[in-house]
Amino acid sequence: MLDETSVAPAPRGLSYEEAAALPTAGLTAWMAVNGHRAVKPGDVVLVQGTGGVSMLALQFAVALGANVIATSSSDEKLTRVKALGARDGINYRSTPEWSKRVLELTGGHGADIIVDVGGKDSLPQSVKSLAYWGTLSVVGGLSGYDGDIAAAGLLLKTARAQGIFVGSRADYLRMSAFITQHNLHPVIDRVFALEDYEAALAYMASNAFVGKIVLKL
Repeated sequence: MLDETSVAPAPRGLSYEEAAALPTAGLTAWMAVNGHRAVKPGDVVLVQGTGGVSMLALQFAVALGANVIATSSSDEKLTRVKALGARDGINYRSTPEWSKRVLELTGGHGADIIVDVGGKDSLPQSVKSLAYWGTLSVVGGLSGYDGDIAAAGLLLKTARAQGIFVGSRADYLRMSAFITQHNLHPVIDRVFALEDYEAALAYMASNAFVGKIVLKL
């Protein structure tokens, strides 16, 4: 049996596949963007990559009126995320010092919120990209979890770094209401039958996707 705090209704109007993206990726994205700091229209939100958490963070930020900058290793993917509402895109392969580009794009302001999923390799650039009084939401560690966050980089900008580990049922209900209010739909790249899970894993390893990959029971 499940405890009552372990279940919650899916937002109205979503398919099962879309709703499946919410308990982990969706709630993590929600807490990274809007769980601990009120986003104001015109704020700059930076999301890294095009996975499920980053794309949901992008959708939440756009709905809140923020200007979103997305990073990716693929210009094709950056074109796709701009269609989802990102104002600017940065290819971190061709622009390894991408923090400088963030400052250029924002007229020296930087990013008010950064959703960092890269970990060890991306944290130094993330800190350099922060705006004064900005928030660095540390979500993942695709390159490892033992990265350094420069204390001086936070101190000089009166910024904060915060770990994000999903959220509570109450947080989920707030997110769900927001999704319904703004008629948001998680980006589902491909749906695989459960018996095709090996193909799904191979597709995930290819890094060719934007959004979520779903296994259908």
